[in-house]
Amino acid sequence: MNTIKLLIFIIFLVVMVLMALNSPLPPALSLLTISLLLAALILVMMISVELPIAILILAMLFSPEISVGATVSRGIIIRFDDIFIILIFIIWLFKMAVNKQLGLLRHTSINLPIWTYIFICILSSISAFYNGIAQNRILSGAFFILKYLEYFCVYFFVLNNIKTEKQLKLFYSFLMFTYLAVCVYGYMQIFTFLPSAESGAFRITAPFEGKPGEPNTLSAYLMLLMSLALGGFLYENKYRLKLTYLALFLLGIYPLCYTLSRSGYMGFLTMCVATLLIARKKIVFLLPVIVILTMLLSYNLPVQVKNRISATFVGKKYSVGDVSIEIDGSARERVTSYKDVLEKRYPLHPFLGTGTASTFIDGQYFSVLAENGLFGLLAFFWIILAIFGICRKNLILLKKDNFSQGLIRGFLAGFIGLLVHALSANTFILIRIMEPFWFIVALIAALPLALEKKVSV
Repeated sequence: MNTIKLLIFIIFLVVMVLMALNSPLPPALSLLTISLLLAALILVMMISVELPIAILILAMLFSPEISVGATVSRGIIIRFDDIFIILIFIIWLFKMAVNKQLGLLRHTSINLPIWTYIFICILSSISAFYNGIAQNRILSGAFFILKYLEYFCVYFFVLNNIKTEKQLKLFYSFLMFTYLAVCVYGYMQIFTFLPSAESGAFRITAPFEGKPGEPNTLSAYLMLLMSLALGGFLYENKYRLKLTYLALFLLGIYPLCYTLSRSGYMGFLTMCVATLLIARKKIVFLLPVIVILTMLLSYNLPVQVKNRISATFVGKKYSVGDVSIEIDGSARERVTSYKDVLEKRYPLHPFLGTGTASTFIDGQYFSVLAENGLFGLLAFFWIILAIFGICRKNLILLKKDNFSQGLIRGFLAGFIGLLVHALSANTFILIRIMEPFWFIVALIAALPLALEKKVSV
């Protein structure tokens, strides 16, 4: 990326950060700013591919948004990156049609599961509409399916535009740089609102989320990127870079703590355990990280984090069969909703469910089962297995490349953490998690071509 492109990226960074610090902006001003940013990007996209992807990485978290209406059950929010992703995908398809050398969508083992899942989501919504199950929520379902398509557009666009090792590592660097900016934004919230944070009434959120925001979303994002940093630390040979990765990992600890997200804490602990298992040969490097983490969390763990964890098991008793446990209100509501899915919703509509976005259940797997039935859940698990499969394949193909090993193994640990996070959150629907997630999956899928000379036969 030359100096001019870097300068443009910095300008976009400054504008988006300033907007984040002053959000929420008046709708008219947000619309004007988004329009100007998009107009500038359209001019750049016809010439360069690298710069739009770099700005997309930034926009995943620092994306201004405006409200444009509402359906029966949900508000309709348009984000800068919603329009941006559609634009760059259309322009790329146009360039692909003009320039035959660009080829069609690159084939991977994830493609078929993706299209199968989308097909089932559409079929489920149509079936629910014609059966009178969720007729007043068909518009919500359509918007959610478009959102899923948007995530997959990120995957296909990035996958098909990474040709070289230099590009791949450049985009990975921008991904970590954006994570650094999010951490700094988190610390700014902590230090700005520290009095209310100490009282336990404050939780940090991602940029542009407004009030009350979604701390759960930020916790999953931080956990996923921290896992990449930990993977880089374990497998990088250059000590300066190794220490940089370690610093990036540790930098995310306190922002994660101040999200007060119990799903985030569970995901983080699972990610750490998964790292120990996946990178067990690097235990000598993991031991100092474990010592530092233990010291940080033992002596400086915020009191509201302790209260948040202990409050989970304070409240009314909840019984499942002969087992009785004391849990707080929000946890009890989740368990009740899961029980409702298994005992009432699923038996009534077992195969295609009640339609995409027809209900709200705070748990990914139960939500998919209720909305898209058994077929939808199986397709969802097929995508998960396909991602694990492509990671395993590339680990073998690139067993001698440390960068690839760190990226893939770090992602695998974070992915496992996300699967646990999804037990009590709709993790694989949330835009600020899924856009970076599918971007990383695209980087991993592109590794064999970008690092062709390092592939082990």
